[in-house]
Amino acid sequence: MNGNGASGRRGRMHQNNLIDSYVDDVDAHLRLPRWSRLQALADLRAGLRAAALDLGAEEAVHTFGPPASTAERLASEYADPFHRPWLPFGLSPRSLGARARAAMDPAGPWFVPRVVGVGWDLNLGRLARAVGLLNFDDLDDDVARAIPHGAWRWAFVAVSVPAGLAAAVAASGLGAMRIAPAHWPLLGPADRWAPPAEAFAPVLVFAAVAETLAVAALWRRADLPVRLALAGFGSIAAVLALGAAITTRWLAAAPGGLSLATLGIGALGAASLVGAVVRTGRTRVRAR
Repeated sequence: MNGNGASGRRGRMHQNNLIDSYVDDVDAHLRLPRWSRLQALADLRAGLRAAALDLGAEEAVHTFGPPASTAERLASEYADPFHRPWLPFGLSPRSLGARARAAMDPAGPWFVPRVVGVGWDLNLGRLARAVGLLNFDDLDDDVARAIPHGAWRWAFVAVSVPAGLAAAVAASGLGAMRIAPAHWPLLGPADRWAPPAEAFAPVLVFAAVAETLAVAALWRRADLPVRLALAGFGSIAAVLALGAAITTRWLAAAPGGLSLATLGIGALGAASLVGAVVRTGRTRVRAR
């Protein structure tokens, strides 16, 4: 028993030493102001430790890539002049790619700075890994090259269909309703009504955002995590648009908390979409 305990402690010490050494190497290449650098390195160390639980420290370090490349990615994200750890705000074009990659990082935290705007987004990569749809090493270049363009077209359709249905339901409501529910409390039915144009405006906005993200995900020059993030968040926006359209059109008596269930369904649907796209490339790589 004592021997096993000592062996386990030595293993953990070796793992921590590997991670600390890698973080120090990244720090040597990192050019950021002091507080931004400390935050970036703390987040990197947390991500490495999470990855090491499944892969082991050596494979986790290998998956993160050369220290210089990791430092470059961290500098791109944390150099955002609007970055605040307590309330992130991002509109800098330099940070968009890094933020999108963070939102599709299987080894990252559950919530990451919002790609555009104020606040936090769910890390879809972490969710997809948690439900067994994505592995740590699924986002490498080999898998990216192996994903057929048909899989991306299928992802586009998977986002466009609910977005189109949402727009159709909204159009139906605009033509048939003289007044529509526009606000719900969390636990009760609609408590404010408005002209249909106002009530269905959020539906059309979410549908338009979903379609825009789905189109952007088809851009072949973007790297795999960015394309997956675009498709995933497009899927969430489409489901939210459809849920809001149905609720506004027919479910005024439903409690406002129904939107939370719609958000949960959208997140799981997005994780499934991401996993399905990646699986096409992973299967091809393993068949070689």
